Amino acid sequence: MPALHAEGVRKVYESDAGAVTALDGIGISVADREFVSVVGPSGCGKTTLLRLFAGLEQPTEGRVETDGERIESPSPSRAMVFQSFNLFEWRTVRGNVAFGLERLGVPESERRERVEEWLETVGLAGFADAYPEELSGGMRQRVGLARALAVDPDVLLMDEPFGALDAQTRALLQSELLDLWEDQRTTVLFVTHDIEEALLLSDRVVVMGNDPNRIVKRVDVPFERPRHGRELQTTTEFVKHRQEVWQLLRNEQ
Repeated sequence: MPALHAEGVRKVYESDAGAVTALDGIGISVADREFVSVVGPSGCGKTTLLRLFAGLEQPTEGRVETDGERIESPSPSRAMVFQSFNLFEWRTVRGNVAFGLERLGVPESERRERVEEWLETVGLAGFADAYPEELSGGMRQRVGLARALAVDPDVLLMDEPFGALDAQTRALLQSELLDLWEDQRTTVLFVTHDIEEALLLSDRVVVMGNDPNRIVKRVDVPFERPRHGRELQTTTEFVKHRQEVWQLLRNEQ
């Protein structure tokens, strides 16, 4: 049974200008412990799909499930990481990472231990008492990742988490995410505009298109793990797959 499954999903938003179809007849499955990326043109419904799996929205038609159960509301078993960080500015780094554990009622002693472990894991142990405004973009995203993973979710939903970062920081966090995934093997659905990022991180890449917003193709990623970005991205096989996805996206523009 897949960790995530959507079948016949249609999502329509009503506006003053009329109905807007964000998704039309989408079907997708993500296996347990699989890392799947979704790429596609702006406005094709990538983020909407992620929000449906998060339980933040409901489909107009069709069914969205996790482990065979319909998703009807948010759950700590499905944690989400946003591009905009979404940190609480009035909380310290430690307080931000602890937030989900507080909501779950985790006892204080266990909560403190888990927070410290994750701060160490993401390299922020020395910044536990800092506030978000004192951190760089990369550090803020590390806080968001630690907050999501601290609750030990079954599924991690990531909406262009590195999109606002500079190239060097982005490459560093991609490498760190690869290492974390190798260690944790959490099921991941990852939305990105970056083809190389999708191929580097994923087991499969789902390519979405416009008009109507649908899945164009599913591309299996054949590269062995563990992966090392700089070495892998210069290989002939990587370049071939990048060109294939790029051509699919270009046809959808």
